[in-house]
Amino acid sequence: MNAIQLRSKFCKPCLETPKQILEAVLLGGVCVALNNGLEILRRQVAGQPRLEIRGADTTTRKWLVSIGCFTEIHQYQLRLFVPNTKCDLPIQILESILNGFSVVINEN
Repeated sequence: MNAIQLRSKFCKPCLETPKQILEAVLLGGVCVALNNGLEILRRQVAGQPRLEIRGADTTTRKWLVSIGCFTEIHQYQLRLFVPNTKCDLPIQILESILNGFSVVINEN
């Protein structure tokens, strides 16, 4: 277990920047809720971790695809993913998302 996974088990993650969100979701397994009903969570697809965006309506999905996200059909459902690349594209996409929406802190 790495430090980020261990920290996420015992501490509330700091989710102020796109990089912090990316690390919390991919490495810590945290599900991040946004104020418009979107959720950003980690999924395993073909043995690889991916960022999935759940809860997008048709208009929001089209906007997310236009900024770099992509869709795939899994188990007869259309799912929306952020590309998981080594470049800054996932962080740029999360920056665009956070420009319009804010993270909802769940106090449970």
